Amino acid sequence: MYLFMEEYAFIFIGAIITIGLTIMLRAFWVMLLEIALIHLPLLFQDSEIIVSVLLIGQIALSVVVLYKYLMAIEMNYSLVLEKIHKKDPDLIKTEHRGSQFSFWKTRK
Repeated sequence: MYLFMEEYAFIFIGAIITIGLTIMLRAFWVMLLEIALIHLPLLFQDSEIIVSVLLIGQIALSVVVLYKYLMAIEMNYSLVLEKIHKKDPDLIKTEHRGSQFSFWKTRK
């Protein structure tokens, strides 16, 4: 029997960073999925194939969260440019003036 954290330390550290990014993005359902992907390999330690599939899922989710985080940074930069009138208004045209609860739903 092996420990998931010892065997796949690099992926486990990436998962912890991904949880932090999902908290910053306020994507709570994605955070719950991330926590499930961390705990599921502990339940299926005997089956190496299932653990491998879960690890691939973990890596894919980390890449998607990183992409969404970079899109949120770009949206924030565009919002700042619009508010200081360096760019034509696109995000602040509507009534909410660019504010939103979750940054998971950023658009390109």
